[in-house]
Amino acid sequence: MAEMYTSDNILKRMLEHTEPGYDKSAGGFIYDSQAPVADELAAYHTEIENKNDRHFLDTAYGEDVDRYVGDYGMERKKAEKAVGECTFIGSPGSAIKVGDRVADVNGLIFYVTQAGVVGDNGEVTLPIECASATANGNCEIGEINQMPVTIRGIIQVTNRKATGGGASTETDNELKERFRNRMKHKYVAGSAPWYEAEAESVDGVPNGGAKCVPTWNGGGTVKLIVLNSDFQPAEDVLLDKVRNHFIPPIVGAILTVVTAAPMKINISVDVVTSPDSDREKIMSDFSEKVKEYFKTFKNDGGTIVIKYIGNLLFSVEGVEDYDNLKLNEQDGNIVIAETSEQIPVLGGVTFG
Repeated sequence: MAEMYTSDNILKRMLEHTEPGYDKSAGGFIYDSQAPVADELAAYHTEIENKNDRHFLDTAYGEDVDRYVGDYGMERKKAEKAVGECTFIGSPGSAIKVGDRVADVNGLIFYVTQAGVVGDNGEVTLPIECASATANGNCEIGEINQMPVTIRGIIQVTNRKATGGGASTETDNELKERFRNRMKHKYVAGSAPWYEAEAESVDGVPNGGAKCVPTWNGGGTVKLIVLNSDFQPAEDVLLDKVRNHFIPPIVGAILTVVTAAPMKINISVDVVTSPDSDREKIMSDFSEKVKEYFKTFKNDGGTIVIKYIGNLLFSVEGVEDYDNLKLNEQDGNIVIAETSEQIPVLGGVTFG
């Protein structure tokens, strides 16, 4: 259909319908007067096709997806700012004001939300909030260690707890997937799939980031195991949001909302790298690949395959060979039982 309405094909048909005997060659009056019309008709048909596509979920995008799912009572999950706390180390009596800035290793800014003064022990811990609403604001321990602007008397900053609650805006594909799951399963209120779908509708909980365990502590009890947007253990602020989502609760149900327990995986390996390669960058790139692999486990348990970890290492630029790969001092796979309510979390990476 689209091929029929290109500018060239429209012009060709227009010239074919023109009475014989007229000069229809390029540069002639007939040709030059019909060519702009063909361009406009082609643009019109393109716009019509685009409008038609916007009415179908598979081809809709942006606000049109919101309108489509909105007719079924669903909304796109919004971006959220991560929160946490930062410890300021320096001279006793040094003041930190509301609005003072710290940053993570990538330069993402966090604002201090409560003023404070460094105590006699040389430090003070204050709440912070990410300047941007993004999942990147979920920082691990120690990653917030920069001061974009010098604070008088402060020589060092760090976060001794992970920040959490940050979430990026739900993408079109994520929203479409969540909508299709809801339409496919036609959840009955109070069922395990219904609890999971409702929890995953909360800003910051990803698709597949909630698991329901019915009657986990006797009749009428329900447990929800929730992960954050990185498929890592959810922070208290996110767990509270999920709990509040189920107020008022279903009559007769006692709901418990928790997160999965982290199973720390330490990796040690002897690595042969190419000349002039940056081993620190290799280690960083490898760690990111392992973290992405661990996200696939969600709440379902599974087997951490040591050969797959080795393949990830080989895929890092600069790695020529490796030997003696171990996971938690073992040279084999690690099995996570589905009933263990644990998810793998990368601990340390050691290159020999």
